[in-house]
Amino acid sequence: MILAELRGKLSSRLERSEDILTSNVFSFFKYVDRNIFLKPLLEMLNIDISEVNLEDAEFHFWPRYADHTEPDLVIIAGNHYLLFEAKYFSSFEWTENKELSQLNREIKGGLFESEALNKEFHLIAITAEYLYKPENFKGIIKDIPHHTLKWINWQSIHDLLLNILATQKLSKTNVEFCQDLCDLFDKKNLRYFRDFKSVLDIGSSILPIDKVFLASETTTLRGDFIGFILTLSQSEELTTVPRDVFYKSHILFHNIQDIQEIKPTKEQIYFKR
Repeated sequence: MILAELRGKLSSRLERSEDILTSNVFSFFKYVDRNIFLKPLLEMLNIDISEVNLEDAEFHFWPRYADHTEPDLVIIAGNHYLLFEAKYFSSFEWTENKELSQLNREIKGGLFESEALNKEFHLIAITAEYLYKPENFKGIIKDIPHHTLKWINWQSIHDLLLNILATQKLSKTNVEFCQDLCDLFDKKNLRYFRDFKSVLDIGSSILPIDKVFLASETTTLRGDFIGFILTLSQSEELTTVPRDVFYKSHILFHNIQDIQEIKPTKEQIYFKR
């Protein structure tokens, strides 16, 4: 699905879908080396899970609770029950009866399931916003433990992947898979600004690119002047012009010394604003 979207094979409706984005991103974390990719993601959320438990982690996409509520993803690993609810263009909606709102229903269902499994429950909200906005969670159940709710944005996931590409020795398959996902984040504008130093630090970990900027010799229509030498060097043959190219006239300016008499004037010589 990642390649289909990168190649523009999905409709605009599907490209804006939170479910498609969730599937693309977390399918990646399910199938690649979890200790290289998933572990640092969870550590960003202050969730520490051993390597053995990560390897045995269960991914449940869109599980259904008794009240038919469907969170986007539940990961059960070690002593943790991680419920992910992801947003892309939409936001968390709160009804007049906040107990019936989406997040609160997911919290109730998740708490019930995690207690039955004797696991520690966490709700992880993912949005496309650059900063944490408390108003998104103003209606959340007040008697749940403070550490239950965690927030992260898509941009930080993209940044994490770039850092892993820059610092980890990965197999060719993992590099290509990770690079495709990074390209998808780029296509969706779900990324932080990275200065040139950060980009150069990535070095050869990213697949090689022949050219970063437009090569002027590859185009005939340019908006910028690139200099006579480079421009003329691209021409196979130059022919002479049988007439003057530039304007030729008689003397346009006189030397002041050649003027016999200069009369003073009290009038304004230059334009007066």
